[in-house]
Amino acid sequence: MLLSSVYDGIAQSARQWLVQWLEERAPSNLGASLWTMPRSQEVVGHIDTLLFNNRTLLDSAAQGLTPATHAAQIAYLMTNNAIRAVELAIEAAGNPGLARKNPLQSRYRNVVCERVHTPQNDVVLLNEGKAPFTQHWG
Repeated sequence: MLLSSVYDGIAQSARQWLVQWLEERAPSNLGASLWTMPRSQEVVGHIDTLLFNNRTLLDSAAQGLTPATHAAQIAYLMTNNAIRAVELAIEAAGNPGLARKNPLQSRYRNVVCERVHTPQNDVVLLNEGKAPFTQHWG
């Protein structure tokens, strides 16, 4: 859960950057901040929902409400939610989100590092997919 929490924190930071950028960015042709656009609000809502899911999973595990046998699944869900949240922030920001001076692009590089940690996604899913059959056929 520790590594998952780190990646969730990276996603939280990317979310904060996006919210601030949407508040500050006001294209002259729009005449208002980007946050006033329904699409911007939808993206932030999507990110917040992914991160809410992470917080719920983490709190449940920390309180012992989720069996330890589900640790790999929780890590899989949390880290993939974190990666998706940062991807959404980059998509919403467009080219400015990928500028080398922008912290958002470094958040993305940091969060995708999760993919190299074990267990990797394919192993988690394979183990979960085999479990019903090994229980049934022993």
